[in-house]
Amino acid sequence: MFFYVLYQKFENGKIYIKNNESYIVRDFADELWRINALGKNLDSGICGLKSNGCHQTFENGRVYYSKNHKAHLVYGAFAECYDRKKGEEGILGYPISEAEKAVGGLVQKFETGNIYWSEATGAWDVSGGIYQTYLKNGTEWGALGYPTSSEQKNQSGIIYQTFEHGTIYWDVDTGAWVVRDFAAQKWEALGATKSKLKKILSNGACGLIKGGCYQAFETGNIYWSEA
Repeated sequence: MFFYVLYQKFENGKIYIKNNESYIVRDFADELWRINALGKNLDSGICGLKSNGCHQTFENGRVYYSKNHKAHLVYGAFAECYDRKKGEEGILGYPISEAEKAVGGLVQKFETGNIYWSEATGAWDVSGGIYQTYLKNGTEWGALGYPTSSEQKNQSGIIYQTFEHGTIYWDVDTGAWVVRDFAAQKWEALGATKSKLKKILSNGACGLIKGGCYQAFETGNIYWSEA
């Protein structure tokens, strides 16, 4: 909590004075700035952004606002990831929540995807068709765990994203599928869609005899067991 001594109101914000220092805070950022002790403003706020939005940057985070959503704070590793994805202009759009507790980490929701963080994996975004498949598989609560990378393209030009316990591949022809680590490594080593196995046809499945798992492809399967 920020305890100010003096402040003066203006049309679009306030100037706070503390210990002979001034802090310019726009109205849309004011509450979050005070609650979260965001520190010195690094700019005086920028408006006229996408969807008539605004943001203001402080020492300890940035507050975003748009006409469709109230103000939300993006900070720390979330801010670094969000900046890599080009902020509000990028694929994620504006934040629609604060960072919230999740199983073993934190998650922050955006217009078209989420950013997930855990101490072991860091912060990574998940969006689009891969996000929809991640959602169906329980997100960070499910078998995949937290994301460990952003979206990438493999040797066959297929988009994929790695997670703690598997990979989601997305292809315009076949959609998105969960591929277990044992199958992803083997399939990629064989040449992915250029291999004899060709394209992925299903999510990986376990529970076979002797604790085994398998993954189905166009022209065959990859099997794994502990033995």
